[in-house]
Amino acid sequence: MKSKIENLENVKRLPFVEWTESQFRNTPNIPAVYFLCTNKRVLYIGYSKTLHNRMLTNTLIRKYMAFRGIKLYWFESCYPEDEGKFIKKLQPMLNKQGKKPIIYRASNLYAFEICK
Repeated sequence: MKSKIENLENVKRLPFVEWTESQFRNTPNIPAVYFLCTNKRVLYIGYSKTLHNRMLTNTLIRKYMAFRGIKLYWFESCYPEDEGKFIKKLQPMLNKQGKKPIIYRASNLYAFEICK
C-alpha cells in the first residue's frame, strides 16, 4: 500500500477517523505513518510507534483540535523513515522547515496560511 501513496487521492483510501478527540480513541495502537488532511490537501505527516497514544497525548496535535473538516489517515509501518519519504513526496504545509503556520478563523471556517 505504501508504494501507492503518491497524492491526496491515494491517502484518502487509507483508514481514517474524523478530527475529534472522541474519534482519536478509535485509532489502533500500532506503529504508523499518519496524515492530517483536509478535502483539498495534506497538512501534516508524522510517524508514531503507537498511533493511539500519540493522538491522545501529543500537544501539537491537541493544539489543532478546534479545526473542523480535518481527517486523520494512517497506515501501519514499523519504519520511521517512511515519514520522511512521504513528506518529501507530498510536501505537507505544516512539515515545511523554516515556515511557521499562522491559523486564523473567519466566519466559522478555519484557514491555514504559511509565513516565513
